[in-house]
Amino acid sequence: MRPNGPAIRAIRKAQNLSLRGLQQQTGLNRGYLSRMERGLIRQPADDQVRKVADVLAVPLAAITHEENLSDQNGHSPPTRPRAAEDPS
Repeated sequence: MRPNGPAIRAIRKAQNLSLRGLQQQTGLNRGYLSRMERGLIRQPADDQVRKVADVLAVPLAAITHEENLSDQNGHSPPTRPRAAEDPS
């Protein structure tokens, strides 16, 4: 899973959590977390990304680039109804 660094940083800052605080709560190196937020770490171990999500209290989809689009509750976006075919 690929972390979405800007999303991690935005959520962390919205929670008034410093990198040092995130480091203390996850046990991950502060420099490593900073590089993750800047998009310099493309494939961290899944458990490391889960630790960050757990500390930030958000679902993984909120801080990762996932191919399947879903909201923060894991629901898929609604699909558009197909246009009715013209009977003529």
